[in-house]
Amino acid sequence: MIAATLVAPLAEDASRVAVTPTGRQAHRLVAAASGEIGHRLWAGLPADDLAAAARVLDTVRRRAEESLAAA
Repeated sequence: MIAATLVAPLAEDASRVAVTPTGRQAHRLVAAASGEIGHRLWAGLPADDLAAAARVLDTVRRRAEESLAAA
C-alpha cells in the first residue's frame, strides 16, 4: 500500500501510516462500486427476508469478533 501511495508512514512514528489523498480517492471509488453492487444484490428482496439476513449476519459478526478476541 505504501508502494502504491495509498498510505504513507507518519513522520512522528514510521511504524504507523496515514491514508494519503490517493488512498482516500481509491477508498471512495471502491465504496461507490461496492455500494452499487450491494444495491443490485439486495434489491427487491422482501423486508422480512432482509431482516432475517441482517439478524444472521449480525450473529456471525459477533461470533467472529468473540472468536478473534479469544485467540
